[in-house]
Amino acid sequence: MVDATLTKAQFTYADLKGAIFNGANFLNTNFSHADMQGAQGIAGAEFRKTNFAKANLEGVDLRGAILHEVNLSGANLKGANLEGAIIGGAKLDGTILTGTILEQSTVAPN
Repeated sequence: MVDATLTKAQFTYADLKGAIFNGANFLNTNFSHADMQGAQGIAGAEFRKTNFAKANLEGVDLRGAILHEVNLSGANLKGANLEGAIIGGAKLDGTILTGTILEQSTVAPN
């Protein structure tokens, strides 16, 4: 998917390993339990009210991404790169952040 805007899309339990999302924007999209390990082109993407509960985002490049009101509860972000990302109003209960790169990121409440 290149330069796509996805609203209310359902990727629950989807195998998205190595998927390419260049320039995509997501609104009310559900990636719960999806396996996105190694997904490409997510850097700079915009995620608003998106559900990543228990998703595998291990090693994903989210540099400069906007994550607003996203649910990352129980998600695996081990080794993910969120450098310069803007994270606002996110649910992070039980999120695995081991080795996650957060330099120059902004984490803010709602």
